[in-house]
Amino acid sequence: MPSRVVLRLRLEKPLRGREIKPDTLHGLFFKLLGGELAEEFHTRYGNVKPYSLSCGEMFGEKPTEVLHLEINLLEEKLLSKPLSGIILGDKEDLFLGKVGITDFSILPVGEKYIATYQSLKEDTPETQRWLVRFLSPTTFRRNDIDLPFPLPELVFKGLVKRWNAFSPTPVGIDLRPFYNLVKVSSFSLKSQRVEFSNGGKLTAFRGFAVFNLSLVRDRKAKRWFSILLNFSNWSGVGRKTTMGLGKVLAKPLEG
Repeated sequence: MPSRVVLRLRLEKPLRGREIKPDTLHGLFFKLLGGELAEEFHTRYGNVKPYSLSCGEMFGEKPTEVLHLEINLLEEKLLSKPLSGIILGDKEDLFLGKVGITDFSILPVGEKYIATYQSLKEDTPETQRWLVRFLSPTTFRRNDIDLPFPLPELVFKGLVKRWNAFSPTPVGIDLRPFYNLVKVSSFSLKSQRVEFSNGGKLTAFRGFAVFNLSLVRDRKAKRWFSILLNFSNWSGVGRKTTMGLGKVLAKPLEG
């Protein structure tokens, strides 16, 4: 069941968003979960994790004492575990890197951020075009090289993999023959270098792209492309979604 939890975190001193490293945010999430649950999240799921993270303040220039940590959960009935771990866990000695967390609370997000895989299949609108905004730095991997562009093949291969890993019913058609029929009909993207606390770097992008499905004549395939783009609002796309990268807002375009 795709669902969303948002935590409001107060820092002991202001930080600039660009000072927050993706792997540091990832470490804070595991600290919030607590030992046993963190170990389960880390080891049970292999290389397809049942969650994505996002922080709207990360990568920004303005100093802030308040962060909003968005946790998107992808597996059915997973919502209660992180919530209980966060509520019942040890609230002392919480740090984002070297900066302490003085307080946090769970914010209401509304029913639209809690769905089922069945409702995504039934309620996603049929449309020819989808606008995808890349709200946090996004990148893909091809031939061991960072690829800072949303090639449809790479976008949908990742979404199919995540959907099939956690949905009770798999994607109902082999989409691979149709990847080259999905067109990026317009885009405005800007490259961005992402740095990690261990000194690692990768090249990503932000901006928007419009995915056009008009050349996909198979109605079932077109339907599944739309469902997967809707699903990306929880799963994210590309690499390092468990560290706050690849956060997207996807919505159908009319007219």
